Amino acid sequence: MRLTISINREINELIGKIAEQMGTSKRNVIAFALAEILQKGYSFEQLEALREKINLDSQTTIFLTEEMAQKIEQIDRFGLSKRTFFGLLVSDYFKKNKKNFSLAGDIEAKNNDVSRDYINTNMDEELKKK
Repeated sequence: MRLTISINREINELIGKIAEQMGTSKRNVIAFALAEILQKGYSFEQLEALREKINLDSQTTIFLTEEMAQKIEQIDRFGLSKRTFFGLLVSDYFKKNKKNFSLAGDIEAKNNDVSRDYINTNMDEELKKK
């Protein structure tokens, strides 16, 4: 099943960076997130809060397995279109979990952190003494 969703532009760029770093497509990254999203429940009030908070200004298309498509059809979307409903959920998911994704720039910054190497060296010396 083909599903077009509207997502936040910044989140769309983040998904692109994550996909590039993982060596996969944005579609796969979004499908992975959807699998996790579908395990949770959302109330009408939560969706209304997301609608006020998140600007859906970018479009993307994903392909879903038959099993996932059936799950999507059974979900109560509170009168929202699939495009908007899943766009809000995907945008919210990546906004909340942004810090859990290590991007190339973040890794370079961590690699330049000398204090971290110093701590590891001290720990290794302490372990050798024992």
